[in-house]
Parts: sequence; structure tokens; C-alpha cells
Amino acid sequence: MVHSPFTISLATTADAHRLHQGCYPQQPWRIFEEQFQRSLRRQTADLSRYLLAQTAEGAIIGTAQLHRYSSCAEIADVYVAEAWRGRGLGTQLIRHLEQLAHELGWFPLEIGVEESNGRALALYQRLGYTLDRPLRLPSTPLALILRKEASQLVS
Repeated sequence: MVHSPFTISLATTADAHRLHQGCYPQQPWRIFEEQFQRSLRRQTADLSRYLLAQTAEGAIIGTAQLHRYSSCAEIADVYVAEAWRGRGLGTQLIRHLEQLAHELGWFPLEIGVEESNGRALALYQRLGYTLDRPLRLPSTPLALILRKEASQLVS
């Protein structure tokens, strides 16, 4: 049996400081805390799921969210600490969210990525997401929206 160097769980209010320190230290605490609390309220209202990945020592090294909308669910804010990139953590976070989406019946899944982020785009395509449409918002780089149907989820 292979032992994973990290665990994945739902975020709680007790995780705020460790999440800020591990993944968003450049963001002012007040702004981070407001966004984090808003995300947790969405989770409590059964509109989202907020995952954290942490080491055995308790350091938070990654995060990802799943948001439910009327016509789809969105995987959002996938972040892996730089020292942990390329080790399968992003894949595991996304797979975990896909399993939650399957259990909750939140389909289809969409994920957005800036066109210039080739590494993330390649990961999403490797995981079975296909280009659905471009998205250009004012004052932002071109984003691509990728999609995965319920029938494409790996059980």
C-alpha cells in the first residue's frame, strides 16, 4: 500500500490562518479572510465544496473549490504550492472534486484557465476536459472554458 504524503479534506474556519500562510501569503489577510468566509458560507449552503490538501505536519499545500450553478458545476481556484507542483497533487484535488460532483449530481463540470497557462491546460486536457468556449472579460487575458460531462467521469 502506497502512503500519500498529503491528505485532502473539506476546509473549516479553523484552517484560515494555515491556508493563508501556505497558499496565499501575498494577499492581505483582511481580503483573504473575507473571501474565505464567503466560500465557507457557500459550502454551508450546499452551493460549493472547498478542499484543502495538507501534509502530515499540518502545512496546507494545495486547495481547490467546486461551485454549483443552475446549469453546471465549476472547478475553481485550483492551487498547488510551488514546492509540491509536478507531484500529482493537482490531479488528486481535481479527481476528489469530480468524485464529490458525482456523489452530489452536480453536472456537467467546467474549469477555466488562462490561455497562456499551458501547464494547467495540459493537465485539464489529460484529465478528460475538452475545450467548450473562449471567455474574454474586460481587462483580463483570454480564458478558455473546458468541460466534462457526467458520462466522462471516472468512478
